[in-house]
Amino acid sequence: MDRQTVYAGQVPLETDLLNTNRNVLIALGKTLSDMLGTSTLASGLGCVPTAPASLNVQVQPGQLYALQNLDGTPYSSLVADTTHQIVKQGILLDAATFACVAPTTAGYSINYLIEANYADVDSNPTVLAFYNASNPSQAFSGPGGNGQPSMTTRAGRVVLTLKAGVAAATGSQITPAVDAGCIGLWVVTVANGQATITAGNISQYAGAPILPTSLLQSIINNNLEYGIDNGTANAVQATFPLPPTAVADNQQFWVKIKNGNTGATTFTPNPGVVAAAPVVGGAHQALQGGELAANGRALFLYRSDIASYVLEGCTGAALQVGAATQSQHAMQLGQATGRLLNIQVFNSNGTYTPTAGTKNCRATVVGGGASGGGAAATTSGQFAVGAGGGGGAFSIGYYPVASLAGQSVTIGSGGASASANGNPGGSSSIGSVMTAAGGVGGSVGLAATSFSVSAGGSGGTIATGGNVAGGLGGPGGPGSGSGVGNVVSGAGGSSQYSGGTPGVIAAGPGNLGSGPGCGGAGALSQNGSAAQASGAGSRGIVIIEEFA
Repeated sequence: MDRQTVYAGQVPLETDLLNTNRNVLIALGKTLSDMLGTSTLASGLGCVPTAPASLNVQVQPGQLYALQNLDGTPYSSLVADTTHQIVKQGILLDAATFACVAPTTAGYSINYLIEANYADVDSNPTVLAFYNASNPSQAFSGPGGNGQPSMTTRAGRVVLTLKAGVAAATGSQITPAVDAGCIGLWVVTVANGQATITAGNISQYAGAPILPTSLLQSIINNNLEYGIDNGTANAVQATFPLPPTAVADNQQFWVKIKNGNTGATTFTPNPGVVAAAPVVGGAHQALQGGELAANGRALFLYRSDIASYVLEGCTGAALQVGAATQSQHAMQLGQATGRLLNIQVFNSNGTYTPTAGTKNCRATVVGGGASGGGAAATTSGQFAVGAGGGGGAFSIGYYPVASLAGQSVTIGSGGASASANGNPGGSSSIGSVMTAAGGVGGSVGLAATSFSVSAGGSGGTIATGGNVAGGLGGPGGPGSGSGVGNVVSGAGGSSQYSGGTPGVIAAGPGNLGSGPGCGGAGALSQNGSAAQASGAGSRGIVIIEEFA
């Protein structure tokens, strides 16, 4: 295969790209000729009636392989090359529809011929920018600035033609001759009075070079061992291009599955000739259901020593494996005890309903965060800084699922914003099994002109019921200041799931709690600002992790 050579610093030429395209085309053409020869061949291009039925037919997408001049006409800057021929591939991407009108004479019929030929088609006209030597900063629009479009694609196409014969008495009508350079594909016969075309009116043209489902083609497509299931659920019955009359040890079959299985399953690769045999999985046990999926591709391997087909796998379905005995083995579901099944997160009150298969739970309960303290109104030269609210306590426990199933889940609310002392957070709980108290509100900030501190709210008290861990919520930070412009409100206390809420340094309300169970920040007023409300605390949370 030739390859174009270019060099660093070389002035680029359009022929570099054009020759690269041509070299690839030559290489592909030579490969095709080695595989298919040089005779014109068609692949696909089937002919079918329309749906709904009419007097039209459709030629389906496909390809045409034909020996052609390398380039019958100039290819941009490359001159035409009619000295060399290669096998080219013409493509039909979209179905083509043809109208086949019935003859008007009673008792007459007409044959229509659908023929095909290869053609290089220059397409996709585009007005391109070209180099302007007289004014390099301003490109020409079209060659030489003529504004005309240039063809930007040379496409290999399948050109289909419908040729009408001469109507004659039914049975004596003649199919038109194939034009030079074309191949005949299909003959459509229509009789007087006919309103629709059926598959029975369409026949392959005699000698049409359509690649058959031959042994060679079947090997190329790997479809000798690929069958289509026409059985029922749990009874796979497939047909194959070369149906087996018997099966041998280690013989394999790929099958497109019609129905998913619900339990033990049998398979036969040739109904009426080869007896059905059980299907087992990788553990050599009967299937349980879900190992085959509708439209999945399944691989069956026959083992004569157990007189069964081993299902190696089916796309889109579960896979049976042997019991794991080593660290890198795949486990059976029954061996995978202790695995995480699901995580249920409660942000509002509810009832815990376990996920199927849950055996044990790890529960985390966090109380609501308190709100910070508000800040009183100030006059010129005064400041007031509220303290932060405390975070909610937390409790962590590991329990059998029966201990928590059906229990009411209560989520502690966050303390509401306040202009005075902050409001406490509510308690979170799972029934009477676990409880985590909310935080305590922060102190209100009073007007002052010199050093002043307001006390932060304490965190929620130690939670009850947890058998793994538990603890206080983080305390709210104090609000402090030594003069106007040198003040900061108290930060909200932290929780199990939040690092705390930052205070504010400019007159305004406190920041809201930053995460579940986190206290709100205190408010700040200074130098003549109105009273300010604190940041509300965040609600609590309950998280239940479920394990097999």
